[in-house]
Amino acid sequence: MTNQKRAKKRSGWFAGRWFRLAGRNGSERKPDHDATEAYFERRIADAERLFITAVKDMEALGLNDPHLATALNNLAEFYRVQGEFAQAEPHFWRAITIDEQAFGSHHPSLARDLNNLALLYRAEGRYAEAEPLCRRALEIKQKVLRADHPSTAATLGNLLALYLAQGKYAEAEPLYRRLLAIKARTLGPDHPDFASSLDNYAALLRKTKGEAEAVKMEARALFGRKGTFVGAR
Repeated sequence: MTNQKRAKKRSGWFAGRWFRLAGRNGSERKPDHDATEAYFERRIADAERLFITAVKDMEALGLNDPHLATALNNLAEFYRVQGEFAQAEPHFWRAITIDEQAFGSHHPSLARDLNNLALLYRAEGRYAEAEPLCRRALEIKQKVLRADHPSTAATLGNLLALYLAQGKYAEAEPLYRRLLAIKARTLGPDHPDFASSLDNYAALLRKTKGEAEAVKMEARALFGRKGTFVGAR
């Protein structure tokens, strides 16, 4: 995959994040908005400058303002998806500190920060550091959001990916079952994404339970694609 194609794939992170910087008026949100537009247009240098400007604008509101934490998280995510991990890490930690001081230890914004830093550590292969962050983010989301909330499911998937990356298949299997149950409820058993998840689960079962169990799950995926599968156990 070329660098350009890889960058285009990474740009999916920004989809749906318009005005994530919930400023007190439109002008305070403009640099973050413009940064997102610049990123979509692949004007990377402009995007970086505008994300930095958004941070500076929010710093004017106060160094402990939650709006600053969001701006820092956005800048850190920009660096993360560019693969500039050393640049991203300190901004994530600043966001975590601000959000925890502002909201306490159980808030969706804090969970967002923790989850994103865990993604960075996973990309660097720092699994031992990523896992407690991801677990904490998942715990927060399970308490303050629905168990089947898309954000909760995403963090559950991130923890699952951490286990798979480390070859912790026994730990990954129950998480996969939970994720399948969520997808069955939210997407429906006939949805293509659900069938794809069943195929992936079959690959995991091949490592943990053997060929027979994997083949059964692959059959369920096939039936789901045909519209005859009635749900996950």
